[in-house]
Amino acid sequence: MKLTIATIGIGLLFNSAFAFAEQGCPDGFMPNAAGTPGLQCIQIPGQTRPGMDVGAQAEPNWETRWGAIAYDPEHGSVGISSEQTSRRKAVKGALAHCKSKGGVACALNIAYYNQCVAVVSGPSPAGSGVLMNSASAVTKQEAEKLSTETCVKDTQAKCTTFYTGCSYPVRGD
Repeated sequence: MKLTIATIGIGLLFNSAFAFAEQGCPDGFMPNAAGTPGLQCIQIPGQTRPGMDVGAQAEPNWETRWGAIAYDPEHGSVGISSEQTSRRKAVKGALAHCKSKGGVACALNIAYYNQCVAVVSGPSPAGSGVLMNSASAVTKQEAEKLSTETCVKDTQAKCTTFYTGCSYPVRGD
């Protein structure tokens, strides 16, 4: 009977030694690179240790980006501005771009931020010129779908995509 208990005790000793050798490091840690003397454990990147306050990790800072579209319907000029740090800069850029394309009475058509825009056009219901519609959404595809639906409804004709673009937020320091 003593032999059996001793064998079980030795078996448990070896099993726990093997279990330690397999894991080697506490949860959230991994063995350091080969070539370092002895067992050194380092924190696994991106993981927290048990008991560590998860909220202590700094959240990334996201900076808003603006875009704008300006339009002069009489001259058919369109101005585009994107990835600007403020609404004012985006609008100013779109108006200047519209004027550089021959626009005289350029006006803001849409301003958007942290998303995408699509500009579509179709024949004017008045019979001359074109009707331009734009919409913003999370993706280019959604923005294009929204602006096309509105254009087709307003013109009762087929509309074509003129421009799609995005001004997504960028990660700051």
